[in-house]
Amino acid sequence: MICVGEGFTEPALYRIDKMKDIEIKSEPLDKRNADFDIVKFVQEYVYAFAGKTEEIIFHCDANILDDIIDKFGTDIKITDLHDGELEVAVKATEKGIKFWLLQYLPSVEVVSPESLRDEITKLIANNRYTK
Repeated sequence: MICVGEGFTEPALYRIDKMKDIEIKSEPLDKRNADFDIVKFVQEYVYAFAGKTEEIIFHCDANILDDIIDKFGTDIKITDLHDGELEVAVKATEKGIKFWLLQYLPSVEVVSPESLRDEITKLIANNRYTK
């Protein structure tokens, strides 16, 4: 569930499977932020990880372009590098996109931010398969 909680100004994500004592009310919906773009929000908060969104740049095989567009939409920057390789720039949270990128590990390489690149490199080097 995505909503702006009482006393807050920014939208937050809530897992409905973790909620207790839910009440259904017949009160009208408070549309405090009519400009809120739900599609953009879902595209930037990958796997529902909140946090600050930033530009994430990665190189990838062109054959996963459909998957990229499915996840991030068409309001992204795509540059054709050469021989079926693309550079893609998306807005997302580091924490969420990390898991999305890991599922495409053979096809992607993070360019920036360096902190995300370093974290993925550490995960590759230190996992149950390499011990």
